[in-house]
Amino acid sequence: NTVEDLMEGLVGWINNRTSFKHELDKLPELVFANPNIIAEVAFGGELPSNVDATKLNILGLYNFNDQTIYMLDSLDLKTEEGKAILLHELVHYLQYEDNVSENVECKNELEALAYTLEAQYLNGQGVKHNISQNHIKNVSSCK
Repeated sequence: NTVEDLMEGLVGWINNRTSFKHELDKLPELVFANPNIIAEVAFGGELPSNVDATKLNILGLYNFNDQTIYMLDSLDLKTEEGKAILLHELVHYLQYEDNVSENVECKNELEALAYTLEAQYLNGQGVKHNISQNHIKNVSSCK
């Protein structure tokens, strides 16, 4: 199984559970990167000197500017946890592709669906996780 096969399978899984009906022939690029590179993408450039990228704990990130998913290079896509993080970022990709991102008060609102589907995926695989409704509410609020 290639990474592309995995991504197609995950997008199909998302399509089956949401209103997204994304064509599988168009997928984002996937880049594995170290914490510093992911943090620089998240911050849109060079990190402030007081920021420790390793403490940010960013496991994955979808950059809509270059239609690329960045994942921490220590993640293993052979594990269900790794697949779940990729699925989470693919949800963000689909939210931007379908312009859902244009209809939110703030970008944090996009996290609700991504975390909900990530939790559903992990539950379906019998994997314990700590994605609670409270966590989803916290990360998806516009503060």
